[in-house]
Amino acid sequence: MGEWRLIGGNLAALIVHLRLRSRLSLRGTQELLREVLGIPLSVGVLQQCFEEAAASASPLEDALVEGLLAEATADGGVLYIDETSWKERGEALWLWTFVTTLSVCFYVGQRTIEMLDNVISPHFGGWLMSDGYAAYRHHPKRLRCWAHLIRKARGLAESLDKDGRTFGNFTLAWLRVLQDDIYAWRAAGGTVGTQTDVIRQRHQAKLLEFRALCLIHAVSAHDKTAALAKEFINDWDAIFRILDHPWLPLTNNEAERALRHWVILRKTNHGTKSATGSRAFAMLASIIGTCRKRGQSALAYLASVITAARAGFALPALPQGVGM
Repeated sequence: MGEWRLIGGNLAALIVHLRLRSRLSLRGTQELLREVLGIPLSVGVLQQCFEEAAASASPLEDALVEGLLAEATADGGVLYIDETSWKERGEALWLWTFVTTLSVCFYVGQRTIEMLDNVISPHFGGWLMSDGYAAYRHHPKRLRCWAHLIRKARGLAESLDKDGRTFGNFTLAWLRVLQDDIYAWRAAGGTVGTQTDVIRQRHQAKLLEFRALCLIHAVSAHDKTAALAKEFINDWDAIFRILDHPWLPLTNNEAERALRHWVILRKTNHGTKSATGSRAFAMLASIIGTCRKRGQSALAYLASVITAARAGFALPALPQGVGM
């Protein structure tokens, strides 16, 4: 028997954990196993274990997506989406993340509306939180991340351009007023899941004033001022929809947090080497992220998946979240 076949499910899962969660290279994983555990394995065998784990887990993809979308369309559910650049054998692609409270799915692919629709389908009817990427604009229940807008407004407020400083400071002050009202509504025990026009009606005159200001600054000679003003105009409904649904999130922090670990990994491994490698990485990252969201051990679950696949048994279901 080759040394790969002598590796049990627990050790195979540990190899995946060291590669992805500990962000070790193949050589680094090889050294740690040899020096700390006294297990000498070739780099080729380590790669085989990684590929086997992904292949074993691949039948779980449909269950992952179904659980994600079911949670996002339930009452109060929100689907957070973000993407970051990714290299596949030098080709410029994107790492997408789709996040709910208890699930995470990752995909590597093009940054297109087709990629988005392939995952969530054009008929997805839940709330969708995103940044300003145009591919999201066709979704009828879309929310815009205010953190992105505040960062851009703060940058203008600190710029050397007078026009930019004026617009940036006004925008910051205006968003702060709205945020305070939203937080006050929540603190007062506003009913989650219901629509209210209380906040919008209170600020209707100021909303019209701000829109007029955006239209003026959309033709500013200062590029970044014009860009932010146009962003507000293009995404007006998505940005201010929260005034009618103040229980919904203001930011896309859930998706950004889900990507952060893998952005750091990207700096050390420079992406993936093939389409097969991208699929394997995305599948395993999805399982690891989902287990962590649910307060369960990804290491133990992957070990059980690999062991079941080798024996030809049905794969264990994805672990439930703590308290589910």
